[in-house]
Amino acid sequence: MRIPLPKTLLISYFSLFLLIHSGPRARVHALPPPDRGDPVPRRPSRYQVRITDLINHPSLSFHCQSKDDDLGHKTLYFRQYYHWEFEINFWGSTLFFCHFYWNGKQQVFDVFSASRRTCDTYVDGPYNMCNWVVKGDGFYKVGKKNWEEKDLVKVYSWQ
Repeated sequence: MRIPLPKTLLISYFSLFLLIHSGPRARVHALPPPDRGDPVPRRPSRYQVRITDLINHPSLSFHCQSKDDDLGHKTLYFRQYYHWEFEINFWGSTLFFCHFYWNGKQQVFDVFSASRRTCDTYVDGPYNMCNWVVKGDGFYKVGKKNWEEKDLVKVYSWQ
């Protein structure tokens, strides 16, 4: 024979169930309104890749592209740079690669990949900056705005 439970006991069990299952995991937090400020600085959504030529002679030639965008063939001379801006695609799979040519040597590599850490980015105004420096002995990345020679990190050599 089954003994019926009083309604107040059923409500108590139900209340206990809700209390247990509505703990911290189920809380919803709203972002502060823009005019109140944001205590955590946000990274911009746009990226800029910059390639700087530090080879004295002859000129540096390269061709950069992604799956969707062909940036064409470019030529840089000593202390010149080339840059382009973009946003990461919806799938987070944005990738740009470049084929470099200099003095009978060449090298191909990914200069930017959203899914892998191909460059050290830093924030500069509206962009996450990705800097590559090309020298006679190879390719360097640098993760700061006002960099010096000692800040360069060699990643690739010429082939």
